[in-house]
Amino acid sequence: MTYYSVKGYYGGLNTPALIFVCAIPGGSAYCIEGSRNINLTTQQPLTDGVWVEELRDFDYFQSSNPIWEVHDLLEELEKVGL
Repeated sequence: MTYYSVKGYYGGLNTPALIFVCAIPGGSAYCIEGSRNINLTTQQPLTDGVWVEELRDFDYFQSSNPIWEVHDLLEELEKVGL
């Protein structure tokens, strides 16, 4: 499974954020550092400078703990079978 992080932005104020990404069949799963929200998008790959508010995505699930590194995202995706 391909995974990586990019520097991007979220929210109406374009708040800078580190975004953890994992390529999945048909798109990408991603999470903003410190968040519990795991999202799915058909866009792949995500690149530096991405503003997540522009992505066509949907909330997939919430992790039990905040995601602080890309390996946290991988562990959560494995729990749900991705």
